[in-house]
Amino acid sequence: MQTATRTQTHDVLVVDLPEKLIMANSQAQADAVLRQVDQGHRRVVFNLKPVKFIDSSGLAVLVAALKKLRPLNGKVALACPGPNVLSLIELTRLHEIFEIFSDLETAVGDLSTQQD
Repeated sequence: MQTATRTQTHDVLVVDLPEKLIMANSQAQADAVLRQVDQGHRRVVFNLKPVKFIDSSGLAVLVAALKKLRPLNGKVALACPGPNVLSLIELTRLHEIFEIFSDLETAVGDLSTQQD
């Protein structure tokens, strides 16, 4: 399974996640994102708009990116979570460690203006 990524303004990596981010595909997603970090990306926005279902291993993809980027002074943001996904993020209290934006453009803009 391929992870769709694209670089936008000011070297912010946007990761478009699949409709289902579950145990069956989460490791491939995490590996793809962490490869991008290893290649020098320090600002990552996860586009959650396509995601209709996410389980704990899917949430682990987001946390893995954050854990990898924090020591590198990197930044991670979540954009466009639907109501069910946002509910799970709040239930697991991940909203306390991630910046969450209602639209992708604002998330990219915010990360592009932050200093490393």
